[in-house]
Amino acid sequence: MYTLTAEFQAVAGKEEQLKALLLTLVTPTRAEAGCVKYELYQDSRDPACFFFYEIWVDKAAHAQHMQTAHIQHWRKQREGLLAKSGNIKFLELVE
Repeated sequence: MYTLTAEFQAVAGKEEQLKALLLTLVTPTRAEAGCVKYELYQDSRDPACFFFYEIWVDKAAHAQHMQTAHIQHWRKQREGLLAKSGNIKFLELVE
């Protein structure tokens, strides 16, 4: 399994727009063959901060996900919505 988290911070006042855009990724991503889990979270203490928790069957499945039309759309539409992005953590199961 290939597990990661991805964090996104909305520009002040753009929280709902970013949330709506992130939500457009959920259904098509969950339908991808290599997707095991794809969950979107919003920080309860900082509503401008969003996280995806993702589990893929392998690294290749995640790489294929990054080339999908919905990810390409996300990349085009996110401009002006993000104060911070790219905090991606690749996780290895310890126990």
